[in-house]
Amino acid sequence: MITAGGFVATVLMLLFSVALNLYVDKIGRCDQVYGQPVVVLMLWLYVTGLTMLIGTEINAVLARMAEERKGVEFVQEEGQPN
Repeated sequence: MITAGGFVATVLMLLFSVALNLYVDKIGRCDQVYGQPVVVLMLWLYVTGLTMLIGTEINAVLARMAEERKGVEFVQEEGQPN
C-alpha cells in the first residue's frame, strides 16, 4: 500500500537528488576543495532524512484527520490503557 507521505517523500528525495547531482556536475568544484565530496554526501544524507520526516508527518496528519472524521482512535497516547 502506497501512502501519501511515502509518495511525497519519494518525489522530494528524487527531486533533491537530481538537483544536487546537477549542482555538483555543473557548478560545484569538488575536485578543487579537499573534503568537498564528504560535505556533499553529508548534505544528501541530511536532506534524505528530512524528506523521510516530512513524509512521516504527512502520514501522521492524515491519520489524525481520519480519526477525527470517523471517531475512531488509531493512535493511542502513551500511558493510556488499551
